Amino acid sequence: MGKKKKAIMTLIEALVLISLAGCAGKKVDYGVDTEVKSQNVVSSVKDIDTNTSFNDELTVNMGGTDEKVKITADIRVPECDTMSVTEVERIPCTKEFKEKVIKAYFGDSQVYYYDYAHMTKKELEEIIETLDRDNNSLSDDASEEILKWHDDMKTECTKALETAADVWTEATEYDSCDDFVGKIGDTWFHLQFSRPDDDNSVLSGIQSYPLDRCVKSVSDGDPDEMSTKFDDGYVKQYYGPKSLKEYDTVRYLNGDFIDGDLPVSDVNEANISFDEAKKKAGDFMQAIGIESMIKTGESDCEWEGYNKTEDNVYKEGDVHRAIWGYALEYSLGADDVVYSKSLNVFDYSAYNKFCPMDCPGYETGSFNVNEYGVYRFDIAEPVSIVKKQQKVELLPVSNIYKIARNELESHSDKYIVEADTQYRYLTLGYIRVKDSSDSQRFSYIPAWSLELLQRGEVESCPVFVNAIDGTVIEPEQIF
Repeated sequence: MGKKKKAIMTLIEALVLISLAGCAGKKVDYGVDTEVKSQNVVSSVKDIDTNTSFNDELTVNMGGTDEKVKITADIRVPECDTMSVTEVERIPCTKEFKEKVIKAYFGDSQVYYYDYAHMTKKELEEIIETLDRDNNSLSDDASEEILKWHDDMKTECTKALETAADVWTEATEYDSCDDFVGKIGDTWFHLQFSRPDDDNSVLSGIQSYPLDRCVKSVSDGDPDEMSTKFDDGYVKQYYGPKSLKEYDTVRYLNGDFIDGDLPVSDVNEANISFDEAKKKAGDFMQAIGIESMIKTGESDCEWEGYNKTEDNVYKEGDVHRAIWGYALEYSLGADDVVYSKSLNVFDYSAYNKFCPMDCPGYETGSFNVNEYGVYRFDIAEPVSIVKKQQKVELLPVSNIYKIARNELESHSDKYIVEADTQYRYLTLGYIRVKDSSDSQRFSYIPAWSLELLQRGEVESCPVFVNAIDGTVIEPEQIF
């Protein structure tokens, strides 16, 4: 085995290494000058002593000059008992998967196609009219990206208008279209399957939201507002709390979620408890095959209703608030640890240069739930679990530190960006590594990070070490 072992494993390779690590007395080459025995492996995170720290100083050569690197690394571990290795793959955008989601979401409701090619003449004309008004209200410094988006959307809608019908087309198969509309209760919802630009065969997201329409601004020059209350001659819709139905504009207010549990109101017009809402969201995720996310936030769904005024000035009592339904936020994780909040390489500025534009993010999901079940949701970067190995054994922290220190000393040009660099933390968490043979698969593995003062520091560059086998994790094995 070479001086440095850099090959990041697939899950199967990891399991082989786990079995090696469990054999007392066997030696494994971890890329340091002195072989490190794999005895005294750690099975429980709680057995790691977080009261100790590593205090050290290195002299490294930077551009012909010797520089000091200080290490005063406190040990930080996640709040979990054990750790695991999980292999996931991006979900293919197949007609079978789309049908499963459609059935779980709309039930027995009749479903229609809802891409631009299948919208009604009335809908397309309204979109084009709205785009024209929005273009007139765009500021002079609007980005080229926004202007292009407006132009492309108008071109697509104008072309679709040439053959548009007056009614929707019933969906008879799920292969040729990624946009659908159906009813939940008395409300029409738009269900959309999104694909990434780099690979049209997989999903980048699944979203659903109620049909809404623009409410034309009363005063000239102001942009239109979207409202869930409208009658366009084909669809008549009110979507919102019953208590706000009398107002001409009704809007859903929630958008920002706060990590952790938020107090829920005693007055919720959905007439279901938070526990019931959580079960409905869990049942929906299970029905579509996404069961690996951890709840990270919750709140009531807040709404406001009002009648528009000429000057857009509202007095006390003009705007009315109500609560209807619950908002739940989830993110992919394991062992009570959310992956995106663990060793997320997107948090380290020095790794930005390695990240390709089409690099997928972490799976997240937000769900709005009321008495009808999940009615509005957004799942980003959905994945399915291929394999999972729980309660893996980890190398002792002292071994990990020796490996990280040796990496810094031997390859200082990769990590040390200025004089008097100081490393402050040795952090255990989960890192995502790609599969070397399948671009749509990733593994989340336990890893240690010897970190600078804090994440987000300019040019911060930690040393990542596989916590199972002691290999140094390189950027090309992440992105």
